[in-house]
Amino acid sequence: MLMATMIAASICALSMAIGFIVRRQVTWSPACAGAPASVGAPGRWTSVASGLLKPDRAIAGLVIWLTLLDAALALAAPWPLKVVVDYGVGHRPLPPSLVWAGRLTPVGVAVAAAAAGLLLLLAGAVAGYLVTVLVATVGERMTVRLRGALVEHVLRAQPRAVAAYPLGELTSRLGGDAARVSDTVAAIVDTLVPDAALLAGMTTITAILDWRLTLVVLGIIPLYALTARLRNRALRGAQRQSRARSGELAAFAADLLARLPAVHVFGRAADETGRYNEASSQAARAAVAAVDAGARFIPVNDTLPGLGLAAALVAGTVEVASGRLTIGGLLVFLAYLSSLTGPVRSLARVSGVIARGTASRDRIAELLCLPPLRPVLVTRPPAGTRGRGRGLAISLERVSYVPQDPWLHTGTIADNIGYGRRGATRAQILAAAECAGVAAFASGLPDGYDTPVGEHGHQLSGGQQRRVALGRALLRDSPVLLLDEPTTGLDPATESRVIDDLLAATRGRTLILVSHQPGLIARAERVVRVHAGTITEAGRMDLSGSPEGTKSPAAVFPATAGSV
Repeated sequence: MLMATMIAASICALSMAIGFIVRRQVTWSPACAGAPASVGAPGRWTSVASGLLKPDRAIAGLVIWLTLLDAALALAAPWPLKVVVDYGVGHRPLPPSLVWAGRLTPVGVAVAAAAAGLLLLLAGAVAGYLVTVLVATVGERMTVRLRGALVEHVLRAQPRAVAAYPLGELTSRLGGDAARVSDTVAAIVDTLVPDAALLAGMTTITAILDWRLTLVVLGIIPLYALTARLRNRALRGAQRQSRARSGELAAFAADLLARLPAVHVFGRAADETGRYNEASSQAARAAVAAVDAGARFIPVNDTLPGLGLAAALVAGTVEVASGRLTIGGLLVFLAYLSSLTGPVRSLARVSGVIARGTASRDRIAELLCLPPLRPVLVTRPPAGTRGRGRGLAISLERVSYVPQDPWLHTGTIADNIGYGRRGATRAQILAAAECAGVAAFASGLPDGYDTPVGEHGHQLSGGQQRRVALGRALLRDSPVLLLDEPTTGLDPATESRVIDDLLAATRGRTLILVSHQPGLIARAERVVRVHAGTITEAGRMDLSGSPEGTKSPAAVFPATAGSV
């Protein structure tokens, strides 16, 4: 017995030392989470958990070991009480494993048992501390990886599919839902594993002490299972509604803030406040309904341990009276039942966490299932269609694209132009800016090219934004340049100069313009008409009267209803 105790103490001390070493390493760099997570089947918890935990599987294994060690210490905690009652106070003969304590007085036995109990409690507290810190750190690292995977997938998904989600809704899924999924995986490791092990250990030990009494207590387990099933069924639907209303509120807030100037101009502040308050109230009602769906089962969960304790008290008295169980054994049994409330409540709580996490997991799975971006393909017209474009197909790959909305980001003019090519030099940025006509207005700004453009470029006019976007596209130096109404908002003189500069800068490359303007169409080498994604007419232009410098390969798609 003494040798086994020393071995167990050594294993416990070594585990604690390793835990502190790992804690020091991960808390110094909690965000070093590696590459984004790879989740093969985002609709299943096993796939989500394995994908998120894979880079930290060694830490997760240590956490599971420490949780099991904590459970073992909790199982051992009541046994000093049995020693005192049966062998110290009750004067029962000592078992062979405790013969060394035969020379101790009853007070000495009590002191030794109390010291052992305190050591067990202290070791359990340290193990619990390490588990808490490591689980929290791993949870944050999982959140970083999951958000990285979501952002990477959304950025590589088809824009039309992503656009189906409001901006606020996407923000809600990338933020709150990702954190909730990680918290669920962490709760499974931190709560489900140790509590299940603790319950299994309690059942085994009590069965060894008195299997009849154990059968009486196990009669309440089906009631727990039924309660948990009903609770999760009600909670899962309520949580889906709550997350949906929360996402709608975030989407409304993002849209409202984007329309703030219009709200001021038309004096609609009171109306918009009312709409926001209504959306907020709906989100609050859904959140309260979700809380109520889980809380209504709390009285049942709190009553069931008392029912088991009452049954054990009656049946235990019968067993002690019959001589099949000692008083100390009964006290250990009752101590286990008293401590059963904690694991049962934890398991009930984690089942609610899983139900809430399932709603967030399903919302994230929708994003991870968005179709990937593929090259744009404009096909020839169907058989029998009139026009000279029969047999023609255009595949848009490695597309520098300048849309009507220039897509500028917060930063300076130089930052936005430099976004077109990773590692571009200052000289390359200035050369692209010169070709796009940015120098015409940047030179008059206080900070020149280092002038901030504001959020979404709102500090610049529409024409200035388009010229910055043109400079960014030219800097990329791709073989194909697609421009959608590139001269909108420019005066005729600037428009002509920008197009001249564009044609000169893209000589030897393909320049595709989408435009309504006859002046641009007349300067193209080839005109292609597109309707509903299909080429309906194509032909060459007469360039005999075109100015010098317009003869680079160019085509114009006259923008019509349904055209690309």
